[in-house]
Amino acid sequence: MVNGLSGLDAGVRLIPFTLASPVGTGFAASIAGKLKIAPIWIITTGAVLQVIGFALLGTLPRTLDLLPRTYGFEIIAGFGCGMNLALLFVIIPNVVDDRDKGKL
Repeated sequence: MVNGLSGLDAGVRLIPFTLASPVGTGFAASIAGKLKIAPIWIITTGAVLQVIGFALLGTLPRTLDLLPRTYGFEIIAGFGCGMNLALLFVIIPNVVDDRDKGKL
């Protein structure tokens, strides 16, 4: 039990984080493809957003009340996570030697 909520209620409170992650993934993929920005800069931006979002979540007071700003902090962290998820999977073939790649 977190904040006196059931598992379902706690999961519903995480919906902003869950929805922001695929939005961040789509945003990162689109700017990487259209603007030809180096993936390392997008990954760094996503990591910074993650740190900011989770740090802000860490500043919330320990109360049973759920503050509205919690959802904004979740969106920041989720967007950053989504940005990283998209590119960390795409960048792997670019940094691995050909001898280590699977063959079809």
